[in-house]
Amino acid sequence: MNCPKKAIAITQNHASIDNSKCVNCGICLQSCRCHAIIKIPVPCEESCPVGAIAKDEDGKERVDYQKCVFCGKKNA
Repeated sequence: MNCPKKAIAITQNHASIDNSKCVNCGICLQSCRCHAIIKIPVPCEESCPVGAIAKDEDGKERVDYQKCVFCGKKNA
């Protein structure tokens, strides 16, 4: 009900997320009363000091070289 992209479908008391619509905003994670949605952090994205690493639309990690300071940090 809270998904801005209508990526969650509920059928017969079972919810599923349509990954082609999901933009990883985290609203469903915060809203789920059953705690059925979990975040699986990606170490390199989490440890980047300047936020230069992020997932693209296919869920693959990409480096934004305009932001990257080449610190060499790989994980937390």
